[in-house]
Parts: sequence; C-alpha cells; structure tokens
Amino acid sequence: MIKIYSATQYTGLIKGLTFLLFIQISFYTFAISNSDTVSDTVLKSYRVMKFEKIKGAYIVHLKDIEKEHWFAVISPKARFCFCSKIEVGKSYLFSLKGYLEEDIMTSLDMGFWVVIEGKTYEYVRTEGWMGNIYITPNLKGLCYIRP
Repeated sequence: MIKIYSATQYTGLIKGLTFLLFIQISFYTFAISNSDTVSDTVLKSYRVMKFEKIKGAYIVHLKDIEKEHWFAVISPKARFCFCSKIEVGKSYLFSLKGYLEEDIMTSLDMGFWVVIEGKTYEYVRTEGWMGNIYITPNLKGLCYIRP
C-alpha cells in the first residue's frame, strides 16, 4: 500500500526534519566552541621545580619540558594520602587548567585569591612573572594522582 501525502503534510515533515537538523548542528557547534577548553587540559610532561606551603594549600611550580614555560599550580592540602608524593626534579604528567579565564599582567607582591571546593586560598607572588594560577586533577596536596 502506498501512502500519498498532501502538500501541507509534506511541508510539515520538511519543517520537522529541518528543525532536527538545526538542533544537531547547534550541538555540534557548541562542542567545537568548547574544544578550546578541552585542548588546554591535555596531558603534558612537566618537571617539578619547587613547591611552597601557603595556608591550607601548596603552590607547586612546574616547568613545561618542551617549551620551558613555568606554571604555578595550587593544590589544597590533603589529610590522607595513599599514593606517591611528588618530588622536586622529577617529571610527571599533568592536565593543567588556568584558574582565570585569561592571563593577566601582574606585579610582584600581587595576590591571587582562589576558591576551590568552597575554601579560599591566597597566593602572593614574590618572584618572576605570572599571569595565571593553575589547578589540576592530578594533585591532592603533594600526592600525585595518575591520569
């Protein structure tokens, strides 16, 4: 049996399919526009250069082995750590994400206030240039979490 559609039914079918195509393209565009944030959090090898204690957290200074760039990573102190602690001079894989949306120009003794899991941490830079402070899922205190 062959079903014959009228012109108004055919137009409604085309409008419905066009709407579904529009929704699919919108989701695809959204995924592409958010791919920049995903690409910023790829795993890379960094060398631990030093770490500092601040109230309630550590600032871990990492150096990108390929590009020679330095990164300051904030990691709240962990009460219990059942994994290996990071060591100065050793390299690890980290997925870094800038806490600030954009890097900013800073001067010495400028403070960064970072809120992680409802707690506020302050880091005052005392040397070098820094335009952002970073966070990573690969650290809990000084405990390294393998990716």
